[in-house]
Amino acid sequence: MQKSTRFSQALLALAVAFLLNSCASLSSCGTAPEPVTPGTYTVHRIAPENAPGPMTEWDDPLWEDAEVLFLSHVLPQSKYKGARIYGKLLHDGKKIYVIFRAEDRYVQAAVIHPQGFTCFDTCVEFFMAPQQDKAGYFNIEVSLNGTALVNYHKNQAKPFEDFGPISEEDFKAVKISGNANRVILPEITEETEWWLSFSFDAEMPIRYTDAVVPPELSGQTWNANFYHSSDFSSHPRWFTWAPISAFNFHLPECFGKIYFE
Repeated sequence: MQKSTRFSQALLALAVAFLLNSCASLSSCGTAPEPVTPGTYTVHRIAPENAPGPMTEWDDPLWEDAEVLFLSHVLPQSKYKGARIYGKLLHDGKKIYVIFRAEDRYVQAAVIHPQGFTCFDTCVEFFMAPQQDKAGYFNIEVSLNGTALVNYHKNQAKPFEDFGPISEEDFKAVKISGNANRVILPEITEETEWWLSFSFDAEMPIRYTDAVVPPELSGQTWNANFYHSSDFSSHPRWFTWAPISAFNFHLPECFGKIYFE
């Protein structure tokens, strides 16, 4: 009986140690990584003076009231399915703030030219349709080293009929930061943690997509999706927030809903 008790206590101690070690590596541990209703998200409003600035990290108090979304859908074509990608959004009525955090492997960042094919590298992507099922949609894709691609698509039904990059002036207004602002080659094969954040004027996707929406951002509902891809790594992968019906991120009909508080 005594041996059995000691054995049980040892097992309990090991279980507690494992749990503490698992949570220590991720600041969002225990914060419901997958939304209660997948594909829906509320973007909380903050005062402009409380907006996250450059290099404001995931666990900074400025982000603590933001809901956590989780890219839980892994496309079957992925050769590495163990990445865990989280996101948060905030807005101040004028600007939208986005941050991603990842536990990942096989990451690389070689593309350095603005408006290059960031999806070739380890990257995160935010696609949004301000008028939901009408007008066009807008996508921001940022690779691990901070290189961005920002495009508009005028027609949701025909994404590549009338599309293109935003102006150089508007592109410069997209503010990007992260903890890996450098070329990463060869790729990092061991487990690593990285984060990326970016912000932009909310009127930009509205203007480029010809969306007809109220002047006040609060109260609006947009269609949107969030992605993670790493096309050219040794273990390519594709993750999504809202599920998609084909191997294609440009499917506005599969977007989820984001509501601006």
